[in-house]
Amino acid sequence: GRSLLAEALSAAATLLKRKVVSAPEDKVGVALYGVREKQNPNGFEGIRVLQELDRPSAQRIKQLEQEIARPPASFEERYGCGHRIPLSDVFWTTTTIFNLSANAKQFDPRVWLFTSNDLPCDTPGEQDAAQTRARDLMDIGAQIEFFPLPPEGV
Repeated sequence: GRSLLAEALSAAATLLKRKVVSAPEDKVGVALYGVREKQNPNGFEGIRVLQELDRPSAQRIKQLEQEIARPPASFEERYGCGHRIPLSDVFWTTTTIFNLSANAKQFDPRVWLFTSNDLPCDTPGEQDAAQTRARDLMDIGAQIEFFPLPPEGV
């Protein structure tokens, strides 16, 4: 079967396909977390924006489909996987992306968080920080939706 990451990217590709037809003016972005490199507006370790917040297009769908087709070993080689990243950094990064893109009141910001980790915060301090950053997201009107995935290999 496909890797959990391929499943998550497949959901993003499906969303882009729907948006091309039903809401072509909407903007969608894709970010990976827990990866080796950092490429995000905050410069946080382990978070890579794969696709900037932008309108859906055939080119963006094709890019995701190429990533979906990548064998897990090839993905690991390219991006690295499994690095512990504070969930607060993920929420902070998405808040920054939304704030940089436009006035949040002009759109309906939504975060889909796919994870196979049912305990993403190691300490009470990490959990408090994640809750604070999640509240920051909600303060700009963002909805946060969690999509739990089974642990890899189950």
